[in-house]
Amino acid sequence: MFTLAGYKQEAADRDERAGQRARLAIIGLVVVLLIPLTGSSSQILLYEVWTRKADGITQQWLAGTEWKIQDVSQTSDEIVITVIGPGEAPPLDDLKAALREEIPERVPVSIVEDSGRTADL
Repeated sequence: MFTLAGYKQEAADRDERAGQRARLAIIGLVVVLLIPLTGSSSQILLYEVWTRKADGITQQWLAGTEWKIQDVSQTSDEIVITVIGPGEAPPLDDLKAALREEIPERVPVSIVEDSGRTADL
């Protein structure tokens, strides 16, 4: 009876439209999620490249001295270089100039110097 009245075709059409809406909603959700994930991944990749460049530049800066790199890391949006050695560290101006040739000014770079000096108290 319902088939003769045309309800079967109406139900079939309705299911197809609901399926299309569901597919469009899922595709839209995936696109909305992929945009920020792609941007975040790109930023992480850039910071990794800059951190490696900072490590290499710092190694060249310390070459010929007793100072060594303890760590080069990224914290939040800043690159932190930690060096350790006896006495005075080499001039920072040379390091800064070399770093800024490879790393943009908008990326903060900090250096932590540790002379390794110990004192008996």
